[in-house]
Amino acid sequence: MDKLLFFRHSATDSFAAPASNLIKMVGSGLGQVSLYFNTFSRKGDPQAIQLNCSDEKKAIEDINNSIKNSREPIVVVADNISSSYISNGITLQAISATNLYSNPA
Repeated sequence: MDKLLFFRHSATDSFAAPASNLIKMVGSGLGQVSLYFNTFSRKGDPQAIQLNCSDEKKAIEDINNSIKNSREPIVVVADNISSSYISNGITLQAISATNLYSNPA
């Protein structure tokens, strides 16, 4: 069963995507990890969620391990409202998910 990856930037901005839509995770070397999601439902570049991280490598490892090993169907990667993150290497979901998977004008 495919797990859902859940992100909550604010009280009115949440996003969930199947883990199978995750294309890659990339550390910037500057304290950010970007998670890129498949855009099969629209034209354009892959959609990305950016996380601020104190430890990029640990954040990527923890996200990957949770996708593989979690028994829960929904994996909460980042929740800014409750300050709950899948890794203690993550400090904040930096960018809103409002425009993800929206249709381009």
